Amino acid sequence: MLREHRVRLADVDMNVAEGPNVGPPIVLLHGGSNRWQAWKPILPVLTERWHVFAPDFRGHGGSSWTPGSYSIRTVTDDIVAFLDREVKRPAALVGHSLGAQVALWTAARSPTTVNAVVAGDALPGGGSGDSVARQRDQLDFQLRHAGSGVDVADLVHLMPELPFGRDPSGRVIRAKDVLGDRHPAYVDWAETMKALDPSFVEAVIGYVSFSAGCDTQLLTRIPCPVLILRAEDDGITMADVALALDLLRDGRMVTLPGVGHGLHRQAPDAVLAAVVPFLEATEIR
Repeated sequence: MLREHRVRLADVDMNVAEGPNVGPPIVLLHGGSNRWQAWKPILPVLTERWHVFAPDFRGHGGSSWTPGSYSIRTVTDDIVAFLDREVKRPAALVGHSLGAQVALWTAARSPTTVNAVVAGDALPGGGSGDSVARQRDQLDFQLRHAGSGVDVADLVHLMPELPFGRDPSGRVIRAKDVLGDRHPAYVDWAETMKALDPSFVEAVIGYVSFSAGCDTQLLTRIPCPVLILRAEDDGITMADVALALDLLRDGRMVTLPGVGHGLHRQAPDAVLAAVVPFLEATEIR
C-alpha cells in the first residue's frame, strides 16, 4: 500500500512511507513513541483518495536517532522542511497526540504549505502536560525497554505488562488486564518500542522544556481550517477545546463517543466519518 524511502534533512535521516499519487497530499503525523504504521487502520480509505505521506519522527521507527535534540520544536522543524523539500505543494496535516501539536505548530509557522489540519486529541498548552503526567507509568516502562538490545520476540512477552493508566483506587492497569496475555497488537508494540530512542522518552518526561514554545497563542496564526478530534474517554478537556476554538480563525470540533486517546486505532470508522467529510469540504480532494 505504501513504499518506504528516506529523506535527508538538516540533522536527521527521515523514514517516510508514501502512497500512490492519486490526489492532493495528506501528511500523517503519528503520536509520540509510535511510528507511521500506527495509521494502518485508516490507510486503505485515505490512499484511495489522497497522496499519503507518513513520516517517522526523529528517534522513531526507521528515522535516525538524534539524542539531545528532541522537542516539539525540532520535530516541527523537520516537518516544515519536509513539506518544503519533498511535498512541494500545500498539504493537509492529520496528526495524533504529539503529531497534532506538530501539525498545529507547522500550520502556524508555515501557513502557505498547509491548507487544512486535523488535530487528534491534543492541543498546545498546559493540558498536554497533564496528559504526560498521567502517562508517567507508561513512559517509565518505555524508558526501561525502548531501543534496548532485547530481541523483538522477548519484548513481545513484556508487552502484557505495559501500563495503561490507573483505576480510581490508584492501581496500575496493565495491557493484560484489558487485552489478555496474548494479543496481535503486542508484536507491533514490541517492534515500535525496539525502534524508539530512549532519549526521546527522557525528553518527554521533562515536558516543560520538551514543549517550550508550543503555546496556545500559536493557534491565532493558523489561517486554514482546523478540525479538532476529541476522545470522549480520557481526552482533551472541553475547556481546552473552547479556548482553542476561540483562538482559531476557522476551527471546529468533533467528539468521538466512547473512544479513548487511541482514536484511529480504537475507532477507525468513527475517525474516518469525521475526517473525510472535513477534508472534502475544504476541497482537499
